[in-house]
Amino acid sequence: MLFASSIKMPTEFEFVTWISDPLYGSIPLTKIETDVINTQAFQRLRRVSQLGVVSLVFPSATYSRFTHSLGACHIFGQILEQLGHGRQGCEEQAKNWQKHRLAMVLHDVGHYFGAHAVESAAEDHYSSLLKVTPKKEIGLVGKERPAFLRHEDVGRQVLRNDEELRTVIEGGGYDPETIARVFSSDESTIFSNLVSSDLDADRLDYLMRSSQATGIPYGFLDRDFLIRKLHLMDNPKEKEDGQPAQIVALKRSAVRAADHFLLSRMFDYLQVIFQHDVVGFEIMLKQCVIALLRLGEIKLDKDTVIANIKENKWRTMDDQFLWSRFRSVMEEREGELTTLEQHCFERLLTRSPAHRLYSLERIVDDKRGQDFAEKEAAIQGAIMENATSKDNCILWSKTFRPLARPNNPSSKASDDDTGFEKAIRIECGDTVKPIYDMQESIASQLAKSEYQMLRVYVFGDQDCVSKVENELRKCASDHGLDCHS
Repeated sequence: MLFASSIKMPTEFEFVTWISDPLYGSIPLTKIETDVINTQAFQRLRRVSQLGVVSLVFPSATYSRFTHSLGACHIFGQILEQLGHGRQGCEEQAKNWQKHRLAMVLHDVGHYFGAHAVESAAEDHYSSLLKVTPKKEIGLVGKERPAFLRHEDVGRQVLRNDEELRTVIEGGGYDPETIARVFSSDESTIFSNLVSSDLDADRLDYLMRSSQATGIPYGFLDRDFLIRKLHLMDNPKEKEDGQPAQIVALKRSAVRAADHFLLSRMFDYLQVIFQHDVVGFEIMLKQCVIALLRLGEIKLDKDTVIANIKENKWRTMDDQFLWSRFRSVMEEREGELTTLEQHCFERLLTRSPAHRLYSLERIVDDKRGQDFAEKEAAIQGAIMENATSKDNCILWSKTFRPLARPNNPSSKASDDDTGFEKAIRIECGDTVKPIYDMQESIASQLAKSEYQMLRVYVFGDQDCVSKVENELRKCASDHGLDCHS
């Protein structure tokens, strides 16, 4: 632990378990935290990978959401200790410390198997099942869709409906709904910025742990220095409804360390998450999951997910469950798959990367990047107009902003609720500013920029690649895409 104390603590807040960890040496846990991680709902996270298909490109990137959740809990506890809201304080502070540690250890308990690609696939699938109902009286069309739950909402349902986990939390004197509101950022508290922002406990652990697992060195952060420089300040927005009296801010001397963290996070995304083969495998995974949903092999609508939780089936729905479904479909229902789906299943199950044929990647400011949508539409149109391209390739597009920013880029972030809530806040005398309002910060320039990416992936054989290259050559050239044939 970074922060030790000889003050006698209530038994409830004593550490009773220590778990060895490659990042922190050991992670200490209280009795209720130990009971929580021993529930079957939480043990499921051992079998849910944090990085999904990244391990198909970076072989050692195999750590689980179980490990990451413990790390996020540990970091959050350290930060609260630094802020004087730790277990050594009064009973109320110690309870608050425990509540937030529970929220962090449980923040991924509702995560879908197969990482974010599965959640994205399910959302796309249920969005495509729009039910159109004419409203005759006013001549309009109303749209409804099967309810879909994001993983934070699934987590809330797990806390509500998994009897074993709910009993442990309530037995320790805590309210599952309150815990869920904390990790879902449903209410503004002093510590909201530490739960979800550009510099929060989740991101700190993720970046360091992923750097170690992938072998990419961008996650070596000055963690101890950043934590030491956090403190509480009066909230300039205190008079607004629902705003706490104090907020967490970094001392100005930590601006460089904060810049380093933001740049490290940006490079991690560009070098790992958006690495071209990783993206290709993510596309395959998403297409395969959509096929499973279409064929009824799995169901991830709201009602089914809640029923699975209540019936304890959710505990078994992990990465192994997903990959077994993939193999089953290829063995028993291959004839029901489209050409593109067959390619994706075959390549994913044999770890055969897709071919990145054309790509455009650039950093632009708010004024120079306005033709991106036009380029995307033109390439997509060319793909749909050509038979080989339509059946064998996918256009992947991404606009990546390295950090949160104001809704209105021309305004100060401090005048924008979204920017201020998610920003790294810096102490400036007796007031607080978002880091990108600081002229000496690199973030002040990053906030004005975005990274735009267009890639055409081909999933067929080499003959198919050649045909697609011929079909798309002129359009790709006209719009500045490089060829990788």
